[in-house]
Amino acid sequence: MSLFTDTNSEPSVLRHNCISERMGKEMTQSEMYAFAVELLVGLYEKSGMIILDINRIYQHEYPNIVMKSRNGVYYYVVVETAEFPQKVKLTNLAIYSDVKALAQRKNAVPVFAGISFLNADRGMEEHKMICGEHYFAVFEGLEKL
Repeated sequence: MSLFTDTNSEPSVLRHNCISERMGKEMTQSEMYAFAVELLVGLYEKSGMIILDINRIYQHEYPNIVMKSRNGVYYYVVVETAEFPQKVKLTNLAIYSDVKALAQRKNAVPVFAGISFLNADRGMEEHKMICGEHYFAVFEGLEKL
């Protein structure tokens, strides 16, 4: 079950927002990553989390999202993406070790957020990530690193 569902518990259809020059072009890994980060920030802001820092730049700096719960718990989030039918994997174990160490020093919880995308406009047969199109996102929640 994905956390991106509508009020009827059906999968939400999420539109990728992009600049007009990129509309209709194949999405880069960096664009897919930024899309995932934005979706997560929106999801957790709606749930009452306070977003303290966001890094939308693919493979640049970690954690990707720093947030604080209503109970004062800090979370350091590492984001990974995949294109359906691929499963999201922890790919850079050295980064996760660094984030875990940083989180421990700052008394935060290090977590992993993996999001897999399926293009809702093209369906199961054509697995392409295209800028400006609509997507289903599979995200089952945060996993502790």
